[in-house]
Amino acid sequence: MLSQNDLIFEHATQMDAAVLLELERRVAVSMIYEARTNLEDAIREIAENTLYLIRYRGTVIASASCRLLGNGNVYIGNVAVDPAFRRMGVARAIMDFLLAKTADAPAIELVTHPDNDAALRLYRSLGFSIGETVADCFGDGQPRVKMIRTTAQAQFPS
Repeated sequence: MLSQNDLIFEHATQMDAAVLLELERRVAVSMIYEARTNLEDAIREIAENTLYLIRYRGTVIASASCRLLGNGNVYIGNVAVDPAFRRMGVARAIMDFLLAKTADAPAIELVTHPDNDAALRLYRSLGFSIGETVADCFGDGQPRVKMIRTTAQAQFPS
């Protein structure tokens, strides 16, 4: 099992777009996680989010992003782990890192595919609860489940 101490979290810049694109091609599963398909999409992803490339022994094995929403909540997106490193604690280490970085937010939001059992188990174990299911959340024809982790006074956004 890998821990947060085994990983290097690098804040991505536009110069990292090709690296992100290559990782996304390795992690994409069309039904659950649709990869960016070109450099322009990767550059936009980096520009619109705080995006981290996660390295293990010098190799990029994962990525994750977050951004502040207009309501003060934080949205976590694109937690993507190379298939060769799944089931080794990487996603949990990423989430622990992001949750620590965003601890002051009233709530943390994310979405995942309703068939992504591993992600649903992880997010529930970290205190996220399921909100609504959105039929075509990203325009890819696939449903997504909205999840949120709140403080006592925060409510699921409508």
